[in-house]
Amino acid sequence: MVGPTQHGKTSWARSLGKHCSFVLNFSLREWRDDVDYIILDDILWKDIFPLAKGLLIAPGQINITDKYMAKMNLNNNKPCIVCINDNEGQ
Repeated sequence: MVGPTQHGKTSWARSLGKHCSFVLNFSLREWRDDVDYIILDDILWKDIFPLAKGLLIAPGQINITDKYMAKMNLNNNKPCIVCINDNEGQ
């Protein structure tokens, strides 16, 4: 979702069910298998792009890393909601 800041994108996304939320950066330490979906919030698209295929299309087994941890093999069968402010989606 792309829209103006402070217009309820994150609140709406959080209201949909059990989720894990990554705000400002992606951290494997916050990954949880027991959620229904993932929220990426206020992360610049240029920072999400390297992870996009593995996170956004829920392909099953993925190898993924973050800035501070080595690659991990995870099962990602979860949909992902991305909340970006107007000027940050470029």
